[in-house]
Amino acid sequence: MVRDTITLTILNNRGTHEYVSNCGPYTWEANGQTYKTSGDKFVRHENADGCMVRDTITLTILNNRGTHEYVSNCGPYTWEANGQTYTKSGDKFVRHENGDGCVVRDTITLTILNNRGTNEAVTSVGPYTWERNGQTYKTSGNKYYRGENADGCVVRDTLVLTIVSAAPGDNPSENIGLGADDVLSQISVYPNPTMGQVQLSVNQAEKVEVLDMVGRIVASYENTNTLDLTNLADGTYTLRITMPEGVTLRKVVKR
Repeated sequence: MVRDTITLTILNNRGTHEYVSNCGPYTWEANGQTYKTSGDKFVRHENADGCMVRDTITLTILNNRGTHEYVSNCGPYTWEANGQTYTKSGDKFVRHENGDGCVVRDTITLTILNNRGTNEAVTSVGPYTWERNGQTYKTSGNKYYRGENADGCVVRDTLVLTIVSAAPGDNPSENIGLGADDVLSQISVYPNPTMGQVQLSVNQAEKVEVLDMVGRIVASYENTNTLDLTNLADGTYTLRITMPEGVTLRKVVKR
């Protein structure tokens, strides 16, 4: 009778199983593969005991993508995500931790719309009708209009209006002094519009004051009938002409 013997070694043939959560795509070192979707992933390999085993990971891909919004706003915009107020258009960013615990970057593409009204200064001989609202005004002062502009924003436009009185005729004027009508009504300004040099159709004016659109004196001349407006900005000016017969007003356009 003999007795046979075996010395048995049971080698490890069981793979590993891990549970992995990752913000965004995950690269598994066991096989070098990158996964973008959740689920069970497998790899077969020879372990240290020389046995073929299958390792497993149960993978959860967490949300790591921020949001992207397109925002149009009338004037400065305060973004609730970061409490910042922006006055210029463009892409704005904020980094924060989302509900999955991942750090993400949110973006808004911001368009700042025009919410500023216009401010216009006008000197008118007699009543003036403002095209913005169709109203006719007979008195000087600031006039306002609230309306929607081309960007769809509600704005307040301002008209700074100066009303000056006029006498009938081709050249509106304000005549002061007894017997002045004939002399003053015949005064003309040429060329008009002008590039700079202006001539009065009189031998000599005692004084000529040049007023801008808001009634400020921007130039003054004495004892002359020739004016040089070259240094003034382009625009419409009022000439207040003082003669021995009285005072008259004329409009001149500088280009």
